[in-house]
Amino acid sequence: DIWITIQTHVNIIAVSTLVDMTAIIVAENMEIDEETIAKANEVKIPVLRSKMSAYELTSKLNLSGI
Repeated sequence: DIWITIQTHVNIIAVSTLVDMTAIIVAENMEIDEETIAKANEVKIPVLRSKMSAYELTSKLNLSGI
């Protein structure tokens, strides 16, 4: 599972670990906190960033109907 969000604080790593996410995509080109990146590396959860909105990402990834 991939979480698409505009949140960038370190808590996204904690939540994604709890619910067993495979990766996180930060939408709208939001700047990701250094602490978040460090924690993501520590727990080995990829955090990607996109200029697209969450809606656009979901449509492009064809996740809306799943």
